[in-house]
Amino acid sequence: MVPTLAVLLLATAAPLSPPRGIVLVTIDTLRADRVGAYGHPRPTTPFLDRLAREGVLFENAFSSAAHTSPAHASLFTGLWPSQHGVRSNGQGFPEPAPDGYTTLAELLAKAGYDTAAVSAVNFLKPIGRGFRHVDAGGEARGYRLADRTVDRALQWLAGKRAGERFFLWLHLYDPHLPTRAPEVLRRQFEYATHKATQAYADDVVARRPSVKGAYRSPGALAGRHADYEAEVRFADRELERMFDAMRRSGQLRESLFIVTSDHGEGLGDHGYDGHGPFLYDEALRVPLVLWNDGRFAGARVPALARHVDLMPTLAEWTGQKHAAGSFTPQGRSLLPALREPDRPLPAAFVFAQRRPPGPKLRDYEKGEVFALRDLDFKYLVRTGSRDEMYDLRTDPLEMRNLADKGTPLARSLEQRARQAFADSSREGAHAGVGQASPESEEELRALGYIQ
Repeated sequence: MVPTLAVLLLATAAPLSPPRGIVLVTIDTLRADRVGAYGHPRPTTPFLDRLAREGVLFENAFSSAAHTSPAHASLFTGLWPSQHGVRSNGQGFPEPAPDGYTTLAELLAKAGYDTAAVSAVNFLKPIGRGFRHVDAGGEARGYRLADRTVDRALQWLAGKRAGERFFLWLHLYDPHLPTRAPEVLRRQFEYATHKATQAYADDVVARRPSVKGAYRSPGALAGRHADYEAEVRFADRELERMFDAMRRSGQLRESLFIVTSDHGEGLGDHGYDGHGPFLYDEALRVPLVLWNDGRFAGARVPALARHVDLMPTLAEWTGQKHAAGSFTPQGRSLLPALREPDRPLPAAFVFAQRRPPGPKLRDYEKGEVFALRDLDFKYLVRTGSRDEMYDLRTDPLEMRNLADKGTPLARSLEQRARQAFADSSREGAHAGVGQASPESEEELRALGYIQ
C-alpha cells in the first residue's frame, strides 16, 4: 500500500527522539564562504562538505558577535550580548548562577546528559558554567592545536559507558591567527608561481572590490588567504578524525553532530584583516550543519538561522523548557525547518553587537556599533560615526551605503535596531559578568586581542 500525502506529512511532523549523544563543534574564525558546501572552490573542508551531504545545511546562519566569548555566550544562552553581559573575550557567566538564564550545558545536564567542554583556549573557561568536565587551552603560544584538542576530546569520550547520554562542546581555534597549520597543508594551498599568485589576487579583487588596498602586495593577499585556508583544512581534517573514531566506537548512533563557527574573518574585505571592529557579513555569516545519524540527508534550509536559535532548538529536541528567567528569549526553534526545509520559519532578525572600545583597544572607534539584519536588508548603527544600510538583495557585499538617503525604510530599521539595543541593555544592566583572569589576559595578549 502506497502511503498517502497526509500520512507522509504526519510522519514528517512526528516528534524527534532526544539524541543519545550531542556534539557541538565551534571552529573559531571560520567564515561560511570558505566552506566547500557553501560554494568555495578550493578543497578546504571535504569532511564538512560530506557532513552537509549526509545532514542539513543552513544557508543563512549568523552569529551575534564578531568576537569569540560574546558569540559563544549567545550560543549558550539564546540571548543577545547586551542581555547576558559578555561583551569582551575572557569575560564569562557569573558564578554562582544568579536567578536568571539557564545555559545550554545546565539545560542538558538537567535532561540527563553528562557534559564536557574541550576548548583550544583558556579564555573561554568563564563561559563553561554547567559543564561537569572542562579542559581548556594550556599551551605557551596561546592556543592548543586542533590535533591535540581532538585528542583530549577523544580521551573524554573513551570514558563514556555504552548507552550513556553525553553532551560534548569542542572548540577548535586553528583558522585564527597566528598560523600554525602543518607545513604539508600550507604547501597544498600556497600559490607556487608569481603568475598564479597574481591571477588569484586579481580574481579576489575583481569579485570583492573592497579587498583592494588591504594588503601591501598581491603576494601578501594570496599568502594570507592560502595560510587561512590551510588552517581551515587542518581543523576539518582533525574533526573528521574524531567523527570517524566515534563512528567506529558506536557513539554516533542516534547522536546529533552540529558544526558552526563563532564568527568569520575579514580577509581584506572592507579594507581590514582580522575580526572584531566591524559587523559586516564576512564577520557574522557562519556555517551551520547538523547531522543526525542519516536524517535530513542533503537538505538545505534557506531560512534565517541564528546562534540564539540553537538553545531553543536543543531544548525542544530534548524535551526541556528553555529557561531564560527575567530575560526575553531571542531564539526560536529550528526543528520545523528540519522537518520541512522549504517551509518558512517565523519572521526573525539577526541582532549583532561589536565589543565596546576600551583602553586596551585603542584602534576601535568610539561609541557602540550594532546591527540589525534580515534576509533582505541590513542596518548598522555606529554611535560614534556614520550609520550604514545595505540592500542585500542587490548588494550582498555591502558596498553601497543607503543610510544617508533617509528613506522611511532606513528610519524604520534604525529605530528597530536602536530599540533592540536599548531593550537588551536594560535587561542586561544587572546580569553580572565574570571578568577575565590574569591568565586569560596573558593568553589574549599572546593572541593579539589586547595590546
